[in-house]
Amino acid sequence: MAVDTKPPFSFRKTAELQQGAAQVDDVTRALPHALGPEKSLLSSILQDPQEYIGVAIEEKLTAEHFYLPAHSTLFTFLIEMFEAGHEIELVSLVQRLLDRGLLDRVGGPSSLTDLYTYAPSPGHFRHHLKHVKDKFVLRSIIQNSNEAIAQAYDAPDEVEALLDSVEAKVLAIREGSETNKAPTIKQSVNEVIEKFQALLAGEKDAAGIKSGFEELDRMCNGMKPGDMFVVAARPSMGKTSFMMNIVEHVCITEGKPCMVFSCEMSAFQIVQRVIFSRAKFAMSQLSRGYTPTKGDLQRIQRAAVETSAAKLFIDDTPGITINELRAKARRKKRDEDIQFIAIDYLQL
Repeated sequence: MAVDTKPPFSFRKTAELQQGAAQVDDVTRALPHALGPEKSLLSSILQDPQEYIGVAIEEKLTAEHFYLPAHSTLFTFLIEMFEAGHEIELVSLVQRLLDRGLLDRVGGPSSLTDLYTYAPSPGHFRHHLKHVKDKFVLRSIIQNSNEAIAQAYDAPDEVEALLDSVEAKVLAIREGSETNKAPTIKQSVNEVIEKFQALLAGEKDAAGIKSGFEELDRMCNGMKPGDMFVVAARPSMGKTSFMMNIVEHVCITEGKPCMVFSCEMSAFQIVQRVIFSRAKFAMSQLSRGYTPTKGDLQRIQRAAVETSAAKLFIDDTPGITINELRAKARRKKRDEDIQFIAIDYLQL
């Protein structure tokens, strides 16, 4: 009698079926959402629009944060009415939605009435707002992760570009979920006194980073964290040279890590400028037949050694987007503690 020694099923096939079932389960699962808190937010706004629309704007709540399209549509319409100076009350709201052909899209009059009475007390507005924003962040993570997975399959050779894209999207999600709280007057006073005491104590960085231009430093009292300076002038007036002189001073003389984003010049051209500027040698002299002296060569060699040892990071990626630039800058700040960033130039 012949005996079949094969197992009655295939382990590989079973694994494939389990994987397929998991995929189906993932497809059918609803995205993270918080319908109760969404309704509570809209209810609070309907009950006291002057108070809670202001809070919503302050907390950067947008229509995208709502999971249900009806809630998103209603929130957008309420913001429009508020900004137009229209009074928000239930009867006129129903009429305006009807006139705009949006009443059915928000669920009709009965849904608006239910929303109005949904939150017995608007006191939990900020708590519910956090629930809604957290669920939106989770949905954004899922969406961007799915896009990243698809791109990883479709373009396996473009690893660096994919990493930059993923990092930029994650950064956008994080920044979109953050809310800048205005400091209290007590916090601002304490910060001023601490800075004043640091200046009295002679702390090196208390007055900010020096640019190397004494008159500019005297006017600005140094470049401090969070400061942004825009160098503006007509073409060919020396904007890039001026910027690179500051970078040279901050990075080499002051010894602070710097990053340069150049959309116009290559890294080679930038380093060449830094070396010969520091050596006080004009490259144009060579085209006129000038032979460098021994002193010139020594200064060039010394400048090359100093530049090589400096923590100067140059990104000359053509056509870089603002999100990519921001992601790279944050990464360098994290890894190298960048103290100064120069961009040449904003229009590009």
